Amino acid sequence: WYQRRVHGKQWYQRRVHGKQWYQRRVHGKQWYQRRVHGKQWYQRRVHGKQWYQRRVHGPEPEVNCSRIGKASKCERHSTCMWLTSAGCIDVSPPTTEEPQETYRPTDPPAADCSSAPTGKSCNKRSGCTWDKRTRACLAEDNATEPATEAPAPTCADATKSKHCQAPCEWTGADARGRGGSCTAPTTRPERTCADATKSKHCNSPCVWTAGRPGVCSEPATTDACANIDGNRTCKNTEGCSWDKRALACVSRDGGSSSGGGPADIRAVLAPLVADFDFEEFSTNPKNKKKLCKLSNPATKLLPKAMRTGFQTLADDGAITGMSKRERAAALDGLVSELSNCEGGSCRQFQAQFTPLYIFVRVCDQDQNAADLIGN
Repeated sequence: WYQRRVHGKQWYQRRVHGKQWYQRRVHGKQWYQRRVHGKQWYQRRVHGKQWYQRRVHGPEPEVNCSRIGKASKCERHSTCMWLTSAGCIDVSPPTTEEPQETYRPTDPPAADCSSAPTGKSCNKRSGCTWDKRTRACLAEDNATEPATEAPAPTCADATKSKHCQAPCEWTGADARGRGGSCTAPTTRPERTCADATKSKHCNSPCVWTAGRPGVCSEPATTDACANIDGNRTCKNTEGCSWDKRALACVSRDGGSSSGGGPADIRAVLAPLVADFDFEEFSTNPKNKKKLCKLSNPATKLLPKAMRTGFQTLADDGAITGMSKRERAAALDGLVSELSNCEGGSCRQFQAQFTPLYIFVRVCDQDQNAADLIGN
């Protein structure tokens, strides 16, 4: 009595009768059977063996009852019955085959195209198509009408920038892209050679003239003698003469013998540094650092013809002590001297130009230096 009073009736029942008795009392006999014997045992007990076999193994296959010769095997099948006089007979109910109705296709109901709000939902419906001009879902019969009935869209019809397609232009928007309108394209003035400020923008037939800064100009009049190669062939051609400064064949009437121009001096300067690989030093920073070390430059990285001149330049404190801007100005002055020199004095200027140009372009990384030789 004390234990029931202190611990309760349920605790006392579990202690006296056991846990299994208590589970049957609380949860019922069926719950206890499923817990102890398993779900499959319970299903066979409640629904029968045949139901369980159909659930586990599928529907019972068709059986020819007349071929079964034993009563025990005959009674295993629900569609068979054993008779002492007749043996195993089939007792399945006869199946009456009903005549199948012949399918006759009918016309589909007319699709309600007007209720489709978007083009994606419109195209999914049978017999409907999306009209981009009117931005509405129409039946295919109405959509095949000639397009001349609706006026052609204009630039002003577009209310958003994404609908403003070429050749129209979206103009008047602020820095954040707000506002603006779609307008017809304006006639732009044709670009001239003088509009190009860099050599890469100076396209044919324009000609880039080297200098600081360079100038993109109209092409000069074609010289018939310019296509002749070689000094001897040029002199033997009537009306042509060989220009020693430009190293080119020109006509006697309007050649460059009277002084030449910047385009002519570029043809003279380019061969002076043709043996130097500028791309190698631009892609390999270690070689550039070795070459630009003024105390002991790595002249072995240069061609043999340029080593002595570059070493002399490194030893000259007047040149290496200048700033980048001063060395660029000195290079421009040297180019000016080369364009006006004659005879043996040109050789001295050419020997000074090669190391100074390499130093300004590689070590000082002057971007305008490439325009002097056109590369």
